Amino acid sequence: MDTFISFVIFAIVVIAFLLWFKHISMKKHDIQFKLDNVDQFSISHSFVGEDGNSGIAVDESRGSVCFVFWEQETLDVRILKYNDILSCELYEDGQTVTKTSRSSQIGGALIGGLMLGATGAIIGGLSGKTVSETDKIKRIDLRLVVNDTKKPCHDLSFLSYATKKGGYTYNNAIKQARHWHGLIAVIIKKTDQEDRAENKVFDATQPAISKKQIELDACANCGEMIGRLEKAFVFKENVVCSICNQKLRA
Repeated sequence: MDTFISFVIFAIVVIAFLLWFKHISMKKHDIQFKLDNVDQFSISHSFVGEDGNSGIAVDESRGSVCFVFWEQETLDVRILKYNDILSCELYEDGQTVTKTSRSSQIGGALIGGLMLGATGAIIGGLSGKTVSETDKIKRIDLRLVVNDTKKPCHDLSFLSYATKKGGYTYNNAIKQARHWHGLIAVIIKKTDQEDRAENKVFDATQPAISKKQIELDACANCGEMIGRLEKAFVFKENVVCSICNQKLRA
């Protein structure tokens, strides 16, 4: 009798696991299908979360990022431009591993405003625990904060069940997660460079210079006035013209 009961329990567990696996697989399939069929969007890179809740794709030719995620029982789609991505943070069990954020003043201001109403830490919490090589890791997630007040945070799951840190499953998951963090970091850096070029200031750590200031300021190095159509640069907290900027940075 005990053997029969054990067999029944084992069979129930196996059936439950197979049903769960099939359910997740179907959700992931639906997300990938949705990504593959977004109008006016050519996929250069794509990824579907291991938990089947969300997916992402990048269109390098259009400078766009597409997010697909389940909203209750319906798949929702958000297409944003590169400059709408404000930060990207990699988590292990809710603890930050690495983070890249917009450094320009525009990006920094947007992050500050959106995060006032954004959701908190990744599920799992910030326990403050130091993870050793022998510990189990339950989750690896990538969170993107974007310029969208309806949904400012998008989470991508790269690991959704416990596994040994340093093992094959963990190493494969963290490799994928770091690849996507690096890809988004490149997009953020590209956007920062474009922002600084448009604002005529090439040092994001310094205060932005208004158009009126640029017209009236003189180069701190040579003393020549910086005209309306010239680019102003910041060198060691001083406004300089393009010629002096090249000389001083050579």
